[in-house]
Amino acid sequence: MFLHRTIFQAERKRRKQCPTTNIPKFWSQPIGPLAISIPPISASSKSTWTPPRTTGTYPGAVGWNWQTQLQDNIRRDLIDKSTLEKLLSASGISNDTAILLYGDNNNWFAAYALWQLKLNGHRDVRLINGGRKKWLEEKRPVTRIPQRYVRVLSRLGTDDALRARKEEVFAILEGRKPGQLVDVRSVDEFTGKIIAPPGMTETAQRAGHIPQAANIPWAQASNEDGTFSLSTS
Repeated sequence: MFLHRTIFQAERKRRKQCPTTNIPKFWSQPIGPLAISIPPISASSKSTWTPPRTTGTYPGAVGWNWQTQLQDNIRRDLIDKSTLEKLLSASGISNDTAILLYGDNNNWFAAYALWQLKLNGHRDVRLINGGRKKWLEEKRPVTRIPQRYVRVLSRLGTDDALRARKEEVFAILEGRKPGQLVDVRSVDEFTGKIIAPPGMTETAQRAGHIPQAANIPWAQASNEDGTFSLSTS
């Protein structure tokens, strides 16, 4: 996944907390770019891990590893706020930085990073519609040179409304609260045939899914070019 943070003079005037953004043509020469890449799953094969330097990243990108830097592997939970603040600071990202994320597999892990940043109160963070797949198909510039930025101060807040705790899940399952659970894993994971996508070490603790959950695989939410589908079916 690539997380792209950039500050534009023109773009900042019109941003309205938009969750996704299309790729402006003038990005071939962006102002003050900073991107973050997370080792993605190849867009062409879910069983193939593709390190960012293999095919290059957007110029200005820096790397984040979603497995080691965006989750606590001991608690099997998200990293805490102070750890995320340190990661942002080391990446040159301050509170007023516009963060644009993109990645492989239709922005799978880019969306994970977006949620975690929003959960911790970063104001302007979005997904680049189409991710790395569309970027490469349109033959946009890439580089294999790692990027470094000066450390800055980053302080986050909290928006717990974006995270459902187990008490809320049980309240929905028991009919005490309206809601619908949606499982975005593959059909085989949902039915319990497998406990993780092929080639991945991150696995579910038990096979199957939460009762009453609907299965809408992540791949079904995007078009062939990697952009998000607007279909309501």
